[in-house]
Amino acid sequence: MNSDQQSALSSQRSEIDMKDFRKLNVWDKAHHLTLDIYNATASFPKEEMYGLTSQIRRAAASIGEHCRRLWKEFKRRLFSFFA
Repeated sequence: MNSDQQSALSSQRSEIDMKDFRKLNVWDKAHHLTLDIYNATASFPKEEMYGLTSQIRRAAASIGEHCRRLWKEFKRRLFSFFA
C-alpha cells in the first residue's frame, strides 16, 4: 500500500469514527416514530398500560435499537476489513 492509499484510508477511518449512529437518517426517523408512538399511546386506557401499550412502545423503541446495533456491527466489520 503506497502512502496515498494509506492517507486516504486514514481519512476514511477518521470520517467514519466521527459519524455516529444518531446521524443516520433511518435512526432519526425511528427515534421520531418512537416519540410519536409514546405520545399517541399516552391517551390509551390505564388498564392497557402493561398490555397493548407496553407492546406497542417496545416495538417502536426496538427499531432504533436495531439501527444502533447494526451500525456498531457495520463499523466493526469495516475496521476489521481494513486493519
